[in-house]
Amino acid sequence: MDAIKKKMLVMKLEKENAVDAADQLETKLKEKEAEMAKKEEEMGEMQKKFQQLQQDLDTAQESLTTTNTNLEGTEKRASDAEAEVQALTRRIRLIEEDLEQTEGRLQEATQKLEEASKAADESERSRKVLESRQNEDEARLSSLDQMVKEATDAAKEAEKRYEEVLETRSIADEERVNTLEEQLKEAKFIAEDADRKYDEAARKLAITEVDLERAESRLEAAESKILELEEELRVVGSNMKSLEISEQEAAQREESYEETIRDLSERLKASASREESYETQIKSLTRRLAEAEQRAQEAERQVSKLQSEAEDRAEKAERESVKHQKELDKAEERLLEEKQRNASLKQEMDSMLGETLKPWTQLLGHPNELLSEKDRYKGISEELDQTFAELTGY
Repeated sequence: MDAIKKKMLVMKLEKENAVDAADQLETKLKEKEAEMAKKEEEMGEMQKKFQQLQQDLDTAQESLTTTNTNLEGTEKRASDAEAEVQALTRRIRLIEEDLEQTEGRLQEATQKLEEASKAADESERSRKVLESRQNEDEARLSSLDQMVKEATDAAKEAEKRYEEVLETRSIADEERVNTLEEQLKEAKFIAEDADRKYDEAARKLAITEVDLERAESRLEAAESKILELEEELRVVGSNMKSLEISEQEAAQREESYEETIRDLSERLKASASREESYETQIKSLTRRLAEAEQRAQEAERQVSKLQSEAEDRAEKAERESVKHQKELDKAEERLLEEKQRNASLKQEMDSMLGETLKPWTQLLGHPNELLSEKDRYKGISEELDQTFAELTGY
């Protein structure tokens, strides 16, 4: 009996010790449950903060998208304004060149006009020079038009490349947001896994009265899992810090975009003022060009008139020259006839003089007188020849 009593006492003591151990384990379990509840509250607060940061990130992303859209529109307007300014500059340069060429043509036409009043051949060459220069100017204008088209195509290509760069940047931002969303999903999955593991640990701790040793091992497993959860919470905290840093960087980029927009707006205003001044210059140059073209047309009309008059005079002079040539040919024919007649008359006079003087020489016997008489008749004949030459112009 005593042995049985001792065994009963020992069993009672063991039971009391087991109950005390179970009480201690229950106390530890309650403490762990309290810690888990606290961790869950912290997890809830972290999730709320994460949701708030996610909302802030979405707001910042929307603001960034709006800013990028505004920046794109502003840059497009600025590029269009710069392209228009460049086009106006090229147009002014072309108009100035055309004006200089027209003034040069006007001066040349004036000079050729003065020369045309002197000679018809010079006016004809001037007309050909003006026509060749006009053809060169037209070819140059066509080449300049081609250059303007090529510059427009290059501006369109640059704008297309800029849009592709912006699209690539937006795609990179979307990929980054997708990465953050994946990280958020992983954090939620880890939290759900922690909840599931915690439920499993609570269930295992509920049966500690059945198997104390298994309860202790499960408690140790729960503690290790709690440590893992704490590590995961630290990882989530570091992710939250990185998200905050990303938000700050997005805010800084937004400020830089706003500064760029202000700069582009100022440049747009400056380009608008330059465009107005360029338009004023274009109107003035266009008016001067029209006046120069009118003067050039008037000079060309005068040149054409003088050319027609010179051609008429040349034709008239040619007809008169032909007429004088015919008259000259007739005069030469008459001159030859008169020379022949004069020669024959001279021969007849010589023969008649010889025959006339022959009896006188025989009768008088004075050869000197006869020679002097012969010389006198010869002088008369020469005077007749000289008089005929003066009358005919030879």
